[in-house]
Amino acid sequence: MKIGFSIPITVNNKKQLDHILKLKNLGIEQFWIGDNPPVNNAFLTIEHILSRLDDVTLGTGITSPFYYSKKTLVGTVEYFIKNYGKRFILGLGFGRKKSFFDSNKRLDFRQFQSYTLELVETVRRRLKKNNLQDSFSYAIGGLGNCISKFAILNADIFLVNSASKYDLKRINKIFNNFDDKKKSQVFLYSMLELQENKELVSLKLWNIIREIARNSSINILKEHNYSKSMIERIKKLPSEYMHEIPKNEVTQIINDFALVGTVSNIAEKISSLKRSSSIIDGFVFGWTNESYNYNKIQELLEIL
Repeated sequence: MKIGFSIPITVNNKKQLDHILKLKNLGIEQFWIGDNPPVNNAFLTIEHILSRLDDVTLGTGITSPFYYSKKTLVGTVEYFIKNYGKRFILGLGFGRKKSFFDSNKRLDFRQFQSYTLELVETVRRRLKKNNLQDSFSYAIGGLGNCISKFAILNADIFLVNSASKYDLKRINKIFNNFDDKKKSQVFLYSMLELQENKELVSLKLWNIIREIARNSSINILKEHNYSKSMIERIKKLPSEYMHEIPKNEVTQIINDFALVGTVSNIAEKISSLKRSSSIIDGFVFGWTNESYNYNKIQELLEIL
């Protein structure tokens, strides 16, 4: 089973490189960097790290194809493949609900799908001229049914944005429906906090999970066996950053979408997920910069 880590975007390049070096010493070779213009640019971070380390793989985890002009994104990917080959992975996802360039233009999945296919095909044509097309791989990140089907049939890696048994069951069913056509590896992409007391989860983790759950479809939330009132509470969660974690039942989403608890708790949950599905090829763990504990991470990796 493959293990990767998502590196926080809120720390500087020096700290990001330090995190990667420490995790690399624990045997981790694959890393993902979030892309959220104008807060940060994943490509600048990836260049900083790949130019200094020879034996790690980095991907954008994820960027939206709508964050950049197509010409800029194609040229950027071509540059990374020419210079770093398979050590670079382009990770794509839907991103914001509105185009980064035109805030008045709402996006739908059909636009994402057609744009992504055209983008990938353009990159491959450019790389083919230099016999580099086999060095290019890309991932699709998301959770909904449409993006799941699209990722399974087209991408090299599908980053499932949840560690929930309910979501895995749904993805497993979709995956098996395309058994003769499937292409992607499946990685569960989940926030991770190793700690004794679940009541002490960080605000950063809460706000990430809040956003995942709030943007999930009502049908997906129903599959989690949430009550009507629970779904209403989730949908009413604010879109802006929350500075306090609620005290009511809505915090259940932390347990369902993330990996939080002691090393043994999390190891058991991961083992349970692996036992319940044969499609899992690996996990990508993301965590906040408040909760780094390399000794506990090493302990978890040794169990896995």
